[in-house]
Amino acid sequence: IAPNMTWQRDWSEELLKKGTLPTSSRLPAKVRKRLLWQAYSEFTYLSYRGRNLERLGKATIAVPMDQLKIAAATLLPKFHEEFGAKGLEKDVLVQWLWGLLTHMRRRGAVMHPELAAYAADGNIYGLVRSGGRSEWFERNRGA
Repeated sequence: IAPNMTWQRDWSEELLKKGTLPTSSRLPAKVRKRLLWQAYSEFTYLSYRGRNLERLGKATIAVPMDQLKIAAATLLPKFHEEFGAKGLEKDVLVQWLWGLLTHMRRRGAVMHPELAAYAADGNIYGLVRSGGRSEWFERNRGA
């Protein structure tokens, strides 16, 4: 459980003191959401900070290469016809697409289910405080 989630009654009163959670506890779902958010953050907009799985060479995420090749095959004729890039080869386009998507991922350009409303309205307060997110969501600040 994240340190800023230990205030929750199911953690402090039930699990720590009694050793079990009530069957109706929502704590496991909140912890699951938090862990998924942390993974999302670490592999996207926080991937440039400090030690993380990607920098240590232990794990990364990327678009599957076969999907990039399909996209490149679709885009290549358009680049040739509409932009006059007659000398552009498919392998170079695949490499460029991979780099573009990697850059976008590292800047946070990956959709997460919890971001759907925020993507629609840009309301930061609503992102952090609505939908029960205030109980598990943490905006990563600083290092």
